Amino acid sequence: MSSSPFELFRRNLKPMMAVLTFLALLSFVVLPAVQTYMQRNPNLGSSNPTVASFGSTELKAAQVEYFTRMHNLTVQALVRMAQTTLDRGGQPQTPGFRTDPRSGQILELGFNDRPSPEGTIRTILFADQARASGFDLDETAISTWLERFTNQELSDSEIMGTLSQATNGQMGRAQFYEQIRSHLLANAFLGRATASVARGQDIYMTPVEQWESFLKLNQSATLDAYGVLVNDYVSEVDANFGDAEVRATYDEGKESLPDENSSDPAFYKPAAAKFEYLVADLETFVDAELANLSDEDIKAEYERRVANGQFQVDTTPAADLLDQMDVVEPESANTSEPAEPAETSSTEGTGEDPTEKTDGSPAPAESKQLSPKQATDEQATNEPAPAEDKPKEPKEEDSSSNFRSERAVVLVSTQDDEAGEEGDLAKTDSPAAEEVVEEKSLAPAQEDKKSESPAKSEETTGDSPPAKKSESAEQIKEVSDSPDATPEETAKPGKDAKSAEMSGSDESSEAPADSDPEPEPEPEVQPLSEVREDLAREMVLPAATSARNDSARSAFKAMRKQSNRIMLAGDSEAVDPLDLKALADELGLKYQITEMLTRFDLPENLQQSYEVIDENARLGLPFDILMFGTPTPQEQFQPKAETQPIQTLNRDTEETFVAWKTEQKDAYIPELDEVRDEVLEYLKLQEAQELAMAEAENIARMAADQNKSLEELIPEDRRDNLLTGLGPVTAINMVGMQQFVTGNVRELDAVGTDFMNALFATPEGGYGVAPNDPRRVFYVVHPTSFSPSIDDLREQFKQPIGRLMARVPGFDLRGIMNDYYESVTDSAGFEENLDQ
Repeated sequence: MSSSPFELFRRNLKPMMAVLTFLALLSFVVLPAVQTYMQRNPNLGSSNPTVASFGSTELKAAQVEYFTRMHNLTVQALVRMAQTTLDRGGQPQTPGFRTDPRSGQILELGFNDRPSPEGTIRTILFADQARASGFDLDETAISTWLERFTNQELSDSEIMGTLSQATNGQMGRAQFYEQIRSHLLANAFLGRATASVARGQDIYMTPVEQWESFLKLNQSATLDAYGVLVNDYVSEVDANFGDAEVRATYDEGKESLPDENSSDPAFYKPAAAKFEYLVADLETFVDAELANLSDEDIKAEYERRVANGQFQVDTTPAADLLDQMDVVEPESANTSEPAEPAETSSTEGTGEDPTEKTDGSPAPAESKQLSPKQATDEQATNEPAPAEDKPKEPKEEDSSSNFRSERAVVLVSTQDDEAGEEGDLAKTDSPAAEEVVEEKSLAPAQEDKKSESPAKSEETTGDSPPAKKSESAEQIKEVSDSPDATPEETAKPGKDAKSAEMSGSDESSEAPADSDPEPEPEPEVQPLSEVREDLAREMVLPAATSARNDSARSAFKAMRKQSNRIMLAGDSEAVDPLDLKALADELGLKYQITEMLTRFDLPENLQQSYEVIDENARLGLPFDILMFGTPTPQEQFQPKAETQPIQTLNRDTEETFVAWKTEQKDAYIPELDEVRDEVLEYLKLQEAQELAMAEAENIARMAADQNKSLEELIPEDRRDNLLTGLGPVTAINMVGMQQFVTGNVRELDAVGTDFMNALFATPEGGYGVAPNDPRRVFYVVHPTSFSPSIDDLREQFKQPIGRLMARVPGFDLRGIMNDYYESVTDSAGFEENLDQ
């Protein structure tokens, strides 16, 4: 009888498969259902304390902890699915999902993505209220929501695979669907509340609220301010505080992080860690590439770019640019605006009185000054017409009239520039040029005047013989008389006539029309010495960037391999350490190591770096979020563990970081004895604030009662705390479309809403007291003026746009929603006891 294990396996294959199938069903079907049932029925366990209750429902500590843990896993899975959807070119189509348009970073998932025990209790409460109101979601609705969330880029099997991978197999379909159902029902219930105070972006406000918001946005103030510093009064505070007061202050701030812009107590200790990291500085790799770049390569690249028209220097004098603008301007003006008046007239240089016609009758007064165009028209009508030519009838305006008018203006302007003192607009020796001007310079308004020119010619010329026409003039007449003449055909003889006019002789009219132009001078270029440094950097930048990225990627791979070895061994001491300093020297990187740091102590260049998601340098979360999670006691993202590397990029400094934590200390709530000194210091500051505020109010009262200036009332050694002529400032500033921030006074310390409210509540010329946000300074404010006037503001407010822009600033939507939450909890009989 064979004792081979394979033979035993073959003989017992069917029973073993039945057992394995049963275990699989138990693991993936039965146990998740049991966990869900226990989650919904916490009363089955008698050892769990009740942390909250509403109606007939009691929430046990284990249930809240389980729901919060599942919530955290759900967020991780949805983030992974959303990122895969974006990488495949899709975009989640569920309401509330939002990404950063520049970095592509996921900003919002569409429901609460910050797991916490308090958030869990609120979600369960609001989902229960939604069900009581008739809302519910089945599995088909959840599947449809997931299809929209993934934009159908992921199949159902891929969704489940991503869920298993993101949660390390800790979550099945049943728990996942239950989480989505609960949050969507809570969202639906809260959506009803939001709809009661807003309709999309249009927030419901009373006319009084709109007027107050309008003033905050549009009324500005100038002011003087004197700061009374709280620190000046700390020494005057009696530090004998009772234990009950100390305990109450500690309890108020033990879960709050310190904030320099807040006056609230905060004693929570944030997470801290020691870091070891490598820096791939782009400039280091640029310098390395420059060392290998020869002068011949730079010179060859310089010559290639010069041949392509780069590095040219514009040597046109400013005066020439102005002359060019003067020539072009009449072309763009067309014929709708008259040209600038000219100083010359058609009789200038002839010795005749410009105010009299040749027949002795006075000329109209308005003909004393003519524009170049008008002068040309007048000249054309006063010249003797050839005997063999019949007067031309005015032509109908056609599509080429604008071209003819513009061409004539350019011709006259050019003659004026080049003819010198004898090239007066009124003297036109070439009959050919006269003919062109007569045919092409007439605007529609001048056509009637042209039709009268033959009669006037007979009155004014007498027996003077007609001028002999040149061959080019006959050609001009022949083309211009042709009804099918194109603008190009009409313009070409004009150019020949212009050449004849400029030459001043009949011989020039016989010159070829298309004479070779003078060769243009070679453009001046910047010498190589001036552009060498920038050119060399441009040449090596692509290679340097690639080398930097390759080095950082190699370092990351080496650190990740080491991290995997430690994970498999289960103990970092069981694995030979990785010498990061030697690795940095090998790859051309900088090696750095830190002491224990919190997120607020990180070096600025490291703090401002973001995770590199892919080879296209798409960026994700910032360094501090990756290493510490979100800056709250209830962390949204699980931070990286020790020896888990990350790669981040700072685009401002062009530095790539590859880092891991070598030691960490989790955030925690300190005991009272540990932070007793901080609590006492906070209480002393509170007392000092009262003294500083009293001093500021006393100065404001004396200034108003005694009609004295602030400078007369403040101590001489504190005159530096008085600032005058500040502003103008508004209570609220618009920084973008529908984006508003509280106004600020740059010269003062962290002033915000409280300061602005006090400032604009003080009458013009009066005195008030306004604290800054952290209440470390109390300012005596003296508004010297408000503008515009109230009457002008009322007129602006009457306009629809004024009321529209006033709908958002100053509207306390958060306060209204908090009041609504309280009303819901009261009506549901909600009670909370998280201390259990």
